Amino acid sequence: DDTDTAVVGKVGTMRYRTGTEYVEVTGIELITNGDFATDTNWIKDSEWTISGGKANAANSVSYHRILQGEVSLSDATLYRLVFTVSNLTSGGVICVVGNNNGLGVTANGTYTQYVTSSTPSGDRLQIASNPTFTGSIDDVSLMEVTAEDASYADMCMQTGSSTYEWVNIVRN
Repeated sequence: DDTDTAVVGKVGTMRYRTGTEYVEVTGIELITNGDFATDTNWIKDSEWTISGGKANAANSVSYHRILQGEVSLSDATLYRLVFTVSNLTSGGVICVVGNNNGLGVTANGTYTQYVTSSTPSGDRLQIASNPTFTGSIDDVSLMEVTAEDASYADMCMQTGSSTYEWVNIVRN
């Protein structure tokens, strides 16, 4: 379980790691217009707009949301949610898959979250802004995944004149 950086002294060394790998069940994208190319497919509270290929919100006075309904979620099913936050100057957002919250986000970046849905009343994806959120959302993706235990064998290899990498040899 070597976590050291690949360097010349590690060349030829093998390491074994275990972890969890998230594998797409069907590979079907559940979000329509996740790139916000048009102002369609999303239900928006008054603080949200879609323009410039992004969903934008500006410093609301209460919680507001943008959502996509009828997403065809299954109860107690694991989903991988990916989205990008940009132009954030204040506040944050939280995504809700069915009725279960993802993690709150308060910085620019691309985020991948794994959320198990709870859908007694909600086949939907919501992006909720807190009362001070000013920023944009883009590239929203939602896919069903399954978590698998995985083990890996890596070998430290020289990949250039002075570059070294851990190269995966086997995934069991």
